[in-house]
Amino acid sequence: MADHAVTSHGKDAHAHDGHGGAGRYWASFGALFFFTVLTYGLHHVDMGALAFPVAMVIASAKAMVVILFFMHLWDHPGLNRLILGVAIMFVLLAIAMVFADTFTRFPLAVPHFG
Repeated sequence: MADHAVTSHGKDAHAHDGHGGAGRYWASFGALFFFTVLTYGLHHVDMGALAFPVAMVIASAKAMVVILFFMHLWDHPGLNRLILGVAIMFVLLAIAMVFADTFTRFPLAVPHFG
């Protein structure tokens, strides 16, 4: 008997399944480390109103690294990517609805602090 499994398609079940080796994980570690150092370095810079958008761009980039490599969406296209896209769309829709509610309120109903 053979000591390795064969799938119904005749391929070795223990063969390389399309995932990258350790290099991919080192690259994702490097990217996450770079963005973390960038975040720390930029907190010393006074960017004014740009501070929040820059922080969100960096956080989004880090999230994409985690999603693509650690959740293996880089290797599994199709339905998994569709589900991720729909989830992101609903989060953006919820954020847009919060902004739409805030910006369309009657001015006297909004409390003024200061």
